[in-house]
Amino acid sequence: MYNLIVLYVDQETEDLYITEIVYDRETGLRRRQSTMLDGVRQSPPDDTPSHIVYDKQGRIKRMNWHRDGQKHRETGPASITINPENGIQTCEVFYLNGKLRNPSLGPCYVRRDEITGEITWQGAEPYEGYSNDYPEP
Repeated sequence: MYNLIVLYVDQETEDLYITEIVYDRETGLRRRQSTMLDGVRQSPPDDTPSHIVYDKQGRIKRMNWHRDGQKHRETGPASITINPENGIQTCEVFYLNGKLRNPSLGPCYVRRDEITGEITWQGAEPYEGYSNDYPEP
């Protein structure tokens, strides 16, 4: 593995975001990417994810958004699992300030068919078989 560090300065706030991209030394493909602000995970103002996990072929399989080091996203799910074979989002989990969002705002968990992308389950509790198989490092 080898790393690339990218610096981004928000022109409005002058905040310095540091993105570390980790590459597989043998294939040269991305393995993971993390963006930090003041030493904690933070999604930039452009709503890009703060943490991305890639499969061995360099395809995205998990994206997470953070604010102040906690999973958080107001414009959509804060955690998305993707079928890297076809790009279909298979699981979406909605967090605000590190906690599952209030169910009155909509489902906390959404499960989609990995081939069609159609919603197969949604609710306030995890669906049967749900696992966070890409833990935060």
